[in-house]
Parts: sequence; structure tokens; C-alpha cells
Amino acid sequence: MKQKIPSLKIDKKQQDHNPVSPVALRDLDLHQRELEMPQDDLPQSRAELEKSLVRYRALYEQSEHKLQQLTRALQATSQNNQSLIQSTTERELLETQKRFTQALEASKAGVWKWDVKTGENIWSDELWKLYGLKQGKEKASHELWRQTIHPDDRQEIIQNVVHAVKQAIPIAFEYRVFHLDGTQHWLMAKGKPLFDDNGEVAYYIGTIIDITDRKQIELEHEQLIESRAGFNAALQMRHIGWWELDLSDNVVYRSLEHERIFGYDSFRSQWTYKTFLDHIIPDDRAEVEKKFKEAVAKLADWHSECRIRRADGQIRWIWAVGGYQFDKTGKAIRMSGIIQDITDRKLQEVEREALQAQLYQAQKMQMVGQLAGGIAHDFNNMLTVILGHTELALERHDSSNEDLRAIQSAATHSAELTKHLLAFARRQSVSARIIDLNSSVEELLTILRRLIGENITLQWIPKVKDAFVKLDPSQLIQMLTNLCINARDAISDIGTITIETCTIHVDQAKINAGHVCTIPGAYVTLTITDNGHGIEKKHLPHIFEPFFTTRDIGKGTGMGLATVYGIVKQNNGSITVESKKGKGTRIIIYLPLHQEERLPEKSAAEEPELPCNKGMILLVEDQSDILQLCRTMLEQQGYTVLTASTPQEAIELAWKKRENIDLLVTDVIMPEMNGSDLFKTIEPICPRLHVLYMSGFTADYIGKHLAGDKQANFIEKPFSLRALTTIVHDILKKQPEE
Repeated sequence: MKQKIPSLKIDKKQQDHNPVSPVALRDLDLHQRELEMPQDDLPQSRAELEKSLVRYRALYEQSEHKLQQLTRALQATSQNNQSLIQSTTERELLETQKRFTQALEASKAGVWKWDVKTGENIWSDELWKLYGLKQGKEKASHELWRQTIHPDDRQEIIQNVVHAVKQAIPIAFEYRVFHLDGTQHWLMAKGKPLFDDNGEVAYYIGTIIDITDRKQIELEHEQLIESRAGFNAALQMRHIGWWELDLSDNVVYRSLEHERIFGYDSFRSQWTYKTFLDHIIPDDRAEVEKKFKEAVAKLADWHSECRIRRADGQIRWIWAVGGYQFDKTGKAIRMSGIIQDITDRKLQEVEREALQAQLYQAQKMQMVGQLAGGIAHDFNNMLTVILGHTELALERHDSSNEDLRAIQSAATHSAELTKHLLAFARRQSVSARIIDLNSSVEELLTILRRLIGENITLQWIPKVKDAFVKLDPSQLIQMLTNLCINARDAISDIGTITIETCTIHVDQAKINAGHVCTIPGAYVTLTITDNGHGIEKKHLPHIFEPFFTTRDIGKGTGMGLATVYGIVKQNNGSITVESKKGKGTRIIIYLPLHQEERLPEKSAAEEPELPCNKGMILLVEDQSDILQLCRTMLEQQGYTVLTASTPQEAIELAWKKRENIDLLVTDVIMPEMNGSDLFKTIEPICPRLHVLYMSGFTADYIGKHLAGDKQANFIEKPFSLRALTTIVHDILKKQPEE
């Protein structure tokens, strides 16, 4: 029977974990193969068997020795491995502890342990720093920790700790501490309880970190919020809204006041740049878009004034301004700004422009008035000469001479025109008197036709024979001039203006029914109608307001109808307007009808002859032709006349004839001295001196030159022979006989 010698097995795992010398392993394997030879191969002879046994025994002993060596080697290797493993673990633990310590220091975190039962405290090195204390000088304790807490926070924090211990719950709170250097720091403490075998709290362990930087950021954030809240409140008080456009999605964030400016009581769901443009009226939209695109292209600030249509349909003026905000790379990320309703300011600007236009118009009219007044004055001087000499010629020759009568008629008509010119220049005195409205309007038709232009037809339709009203003729000129100018401007091209007069009786029933007149009685109506573009219904209640105009800026002051309204009311009248857009306008003026009859005009034959007079007159006039004419007129009536062309010459004559001069007849406006000052100079010299002023201007205009002169008598140029001699006779007649 073949037997197999037990083999020596080497555990593979043992081999892997116990590194043995490779040579020893090779020898051990060789001897094992020899011992595993089959018995059939052994020699059959005893001698050979004994030899084999000896050899195998030697091999076995040798293998046993080898195995013992290997075992010792394995044991040594195992011990080395254990030392290596222990050394590696200690290094890793130290490294981990080092990293943990570094992490705590980097995070400014301190670690603590508190024995609830004994009160013992264990603090990490970093925790001492966080408390602002010097390590080693004092022992860590619960009481020392209490002392580090800010007095304002101490009671609340201790109460929180006591509550947490009683409830066996984690603790978490923030509080302030004062360091030895006087600085204040914010700390955040967190900890959790550890329990003993009985389930009672034995320890609290936790961490504390410095959160001063975070608290500073929070404080700044709160201040920013408060500042923004105050800013928003200030903006709201000024009715200013703020907005912010996110350039990534074009969404606009805005304040509630922003919404209110656009007519919304609450926030719309979404607001974009397009939404903003949609609210701008079409006439302004293109300009706003242009400015915005230019700002975007240049990354510059943007501002614009425009009109918007609010949600309720109102048109309002707004002012919008914005600027870019950039990220760290310089990329524009948003645009923010404010928006304000400036409608009131715009209305004030319009009113100011209207006032400036009115002032300009007034200055222009003042200059025109000065020019017109000067021209009228010169005309009156010339007409005085023409009319005076014509009248003298008619007395000397045939009074029916047609040529002289034609000259006299033309000069008289020219004198009326100069009166109108003075009225236009506001240098005609205002004095209401009874006039025939029909004849007064007819006298103005020529001037009015020239005023409105040849492309417009002026129709005159007097529907009654007599239309007597109490009115100053100059005021009638003002009314018709303003009304015809308005009618002319309402007609774009060819059109018609119609002036009508009529009479109407207004009773109480009509007044109760809403008639514009408020006092019952008979009225003369003066109606001006045009076929122009008309007036919108919404403007009708405002057309008589000062400075209100529907025309463009610079094309009207808004004072024309206001002036007419004032004149009508001054003369106890009423005025009304009827108009439709595109249908023309009718303005009706109601003036009380006067029944007084006019005095019949006297013919030349019926006029009494002028009486012969006596007395000495000092005549002063810087226009030589008028001086000679007046001298002739007065001498023809029996007066002794001394003439002077300058005030100085008159003073010299007064000294020479001071006992004989009865009357000073002088022009008012002269180069060296005005007539009033001349009279004041001569009056002390001549004890019985009276004065008569004459001028091409009206008494109303030259009144400032005659202020304080109680004896002022005045005759307006041009005057007739009869008018001059009559007033001179009346003045001297009051003088007592010597």
C-alpha cells in the first residue's frame, strides 16, 4: 500500500500577511516535494530502505529546522507589522487633530465642555481668545464666562442657559462680549447635552464662533433698509417713484408711487420697458425711444420729459431719469432711476410763457402805441393847420365853395382817424357817453377791413335804425378789434365775418329760464359771427379767463376776450358765446338801450356869431405854422396876441407885459420846458393870469404833465376857429372886470 507523507502546508493568507524570505520559502517547497514521492518508487531491499530512511530522516530534520526558522521569521515580521500599524495610526491621529485644530482656528471657533454637576469648564485655546481673556491667568469657569457677557445681554443669556439645562435641550444663542482692549464682539454659542447612565444631563459640549463680521453686515443691511425706507418715504412725499430695469430680462421693479403716477392704485403684475413706452402718448414716444437708445449705446445716463396717458385717461407730464449699474467685470447689469409727475410745473411754465408773451406783447404794444401816438400828434398838428386855414378861407370867401368844403371834410375825416389811432395806442381818454352804435361801427369798418385782410369778407348788418348805448368810443374800438382779430385767426383761408346790431327785450321769465342778462330791460345786441374752425365745448367755460388761449405759444396772449369781457361788464352789459367745433363762432354782446334823443345838429346858418373880445393873450407854440394860425384866429376875434416860439421867449415877454397879460395859451409838450412848468414860472409875474393848454395828445395822456394845476383848461388839436375862440371867451369871461 502506498502511503503519502504528510505535507507542510503554508497558508496563503499567512504568506500574504507575513512576508518571509523568498529563499526560505523556495527551500521549504523543495524538501516538501521530495517527501511527497510515492512508495512504489522506494527501493525494495532493506539496505536501500534503511538508506532511504536515513536520507528522509535527514531531510525531515533539515525541513523541521527550516520550518522553525520560518516560524521565527514570521513572528518577527508580525511584531514589526504591529509596530508599523501602531505608528501609522498615531501619526494619522496627530495629523487629524492638527487639521481639526487648524480648522477651528480658521473659523474662529472655540470648543468647550461644561460639567453640569461639578461646574468644571474646559475651554480650547481659541475660546480664550474669543472671550478676550489671557489663558493661564485665570481658571476656566462658569462664573468667568458669565462675566465676559455684555451687561445688556447677560440676564437674557443666563435665563436661556438655565432653561435649556432644565429641559435637557440644546442651546443656541448670540450675545456680545467686551475684550480687555475695550472692543466689542459678537459670539454665537451652540451646544448639546450628554447624559449619564441614569439619563440625566452630565455635560454640555459645544462650540463658540465669532460672528462680529456677520453682525456688522446685518447692521449695515438694516441701516440700508431703513435708509431705503426713509428714501422711499421722502420720494413718496415729493410724489417721486423709483424704478430699476433688469437688463437680463427687461423686467422693471418699481415703487408703489411709480404705479400711482401712471394711475394705478396697486402693483401691476408685470412692467417692462415696452409697458412704459405704451403709456407715452404717440407724439412724444419717438423722442423718448431715441434718447433711451442713445443712452444704451453709450452706457450713459438717461433723462426725458414726456407726456403719458394714465390708466384713468388723464394726460400728465412726467420726468424720468436713470443711470447704469455695473458688475465687477464692468458689464452693465441694470439701470435704475426715478420718475416724477411734473404736470404742475409744466402748467406753471406755460403760464409763465404766457405771461412773458403778454409782457412782450405789452412792450410791443407800448412801442407801437408810442409810435402811433407820435404819428397821431404830428397829424393833429398838421390837421390843425389845414382845418384852421380852410375855416378862415371859408369865412373870407364864399362859404359854399366846394373845393374848400372838400378840404374841410377830408381834414375832419382825417382827424377822426387820428382819434382812432390814439384809441388804439391807449392814449384816448376813457369817458362813457351815449353813442349810436350803428354809426360808430360804420366809422370803424374801414379800419376793421384792413385789419382782417382781403381774403376775409366783412359784412355789416344793422337790423335797427337807432341803437343808442352808453359807451366810450375807444372801448368800442377795443372790443371790435379784439373780436375781429380772434375771428380772423379762426379762419384758415377764405371766410366771412359778420357784424350785426339789433334790439331785444329781456323779461324776468327769460332771466329765470337762464338768459345771460340778469336785469330785465331793453338791450342793444352787438353780434360778431365767423365761419372759422370753432371752439371745442370743453374750452367754452374758460374763454373769458385771463391768459387762456387755444392758440399755440407765442400766437396769442389770452387777454383779448378777457378785455372784451371786462369792458362789457364795466358798462353793465353781458356777453355770451355760441360755438361748435368746425362750425364757427358767434359772440353776442348785450348793452343796455338808452332812449335819450340826440340833440339836433345845428347848421352853420343857425350858429350864433362869435362876439368881439378884448384882452391880451400870450401864445406859445413851437410849431411856427400853428403859432401863426392861432394868432390870426385870435386877432380876428379882437384879442391882442403876443407870440413866442420857445418858453424862454415867453418868459421874457411876460416880464415886459406882466401887467397886461390876461391869458397864457401854450402847447403842452415843448423841447425846453413843458406848458405846465411855463405857467408856474409866469404866474407869479402876471397877477391875473389864466391858462389854456393845447396839444395833439389827449388830456388823458398829458394829465401827468398837468398834475396839481387846478386852473387847467385844455383844448385838443385839431380844433376849429369857433372851438378855440369859444373856450378863450369863456375863460376870460370869468375874469372880474378891472
